Amino acid sequence: MVKKILVLTGIILAVFAGPALAGKGEIVFVETHVDLQATGKAVVAYAVQYRVVSGEMHGFYFKGNDRLKVSVLSKDSYALDSANKKYKLNITPKSGGKWDIVLAGGKGVSSGTLTYVFYFSTDFARAGYLTKTTAEDGKELVVFNWSSVQWDEGQHQTHYTLKILTPHQLPQGIDPRAYVNENQVILTEKWVNKNFLIDYQTGPKSRLLLVFHKNNPGNMFDMRTQFYMPAQWFTISEAMAGSEVSFSPGPVQSKEKAIGWLKS
Repeated sequence: MVKKILVLTGIILAVFAGPALAGKGEIVFVETHVDLQATGKAVVAYAVQYRVVSGEMHGFYFKGNDRLKVSVLSKDSYALDSANKKYKLNITPKSGGKWDIVLAGGKGVSSGTLTYVFYFSTDFARAGYLTKTTAEDGKELVVFNWSSVQWDEGQHQTHYTLKILTPHQLPQGIDPRAYVNENQVILTEKWVNKNFLIDYQTGPKSRLLLVFHKNNPGNMFDMRTQFYMPAQWFTISEAMAGSEVSFSPGPVQSKEKAIGWLKS
C-alpha cells in the first residue's frame, strides 16, 4: 500500500492530427521529451513526423493535454522536411485548449516527410501529475503519473518514445542502468514494465534520463507511465499530495536500449 497517490481515471483526449489546411498526412513517429525540474515545472518538447499522403500538407491541430496547462508554445518551434529544409511555424491558440500548428508564410510540402518540433513550459505538480506519496515502509516518494497526448492518423506509426529528464544528478563515471537497478531509485507499476521498453541514460549535466519506448503503437496509443522517485529529488509543497490508492510496483526492467530522442 502506498498512501497519498493521485489516481488518473480519465483518458487524455486525442490530438486532432488532421491537417489544418489542404493536404493529408499520416504519422511516422512521435517522440516527447520532458525536462522535469525539482519544483515540478518542466519544458515539454514534441517531435512529430508526418508522411505526406496527398495534396500539400501545411500543419495539424494539437490538443489533448487535459489538466496540463499550456499557455504559450515556443517561438523556437520549427519543422524539417525530407531534404532537411527548415521551416518556421505559425502557432495559434484556438478554443478548448486546441492549437493550430502550420508552416509559416502559407508554405506547404507535397511529398516526403515533415517533422514538427515544438516546445512549451508547464507545471506537472500544479496539474497533479507529479505528487508526493508515502510507501508502506514509510519511505517518502514522488509519483509521476502522466500520459503524453494520444495521436490520430497513427495507424502505421513506427514508434512512440517518451523521455523524462529527472532533476537527479548521477555520480560521475557510473553506468546509469546499473545505478538504477542496484539502488532501486526508480520503481514502476508492473503494467509499465509490460507495456514499454525502458532504458536509463545520462542526460545533460549528468542528470538521470528515463526512456519509455513503444514500437508499432498503433492509432491513438496511450503512453501513460507511472513511476516513483525519491522525494529528496524534489521540492514539491505538501499541498500537492494526492489520494490513497493501492499499487504493486516493481523495479524498472531494462529490456533493450530504446532509440535516442531527436538528434540535432
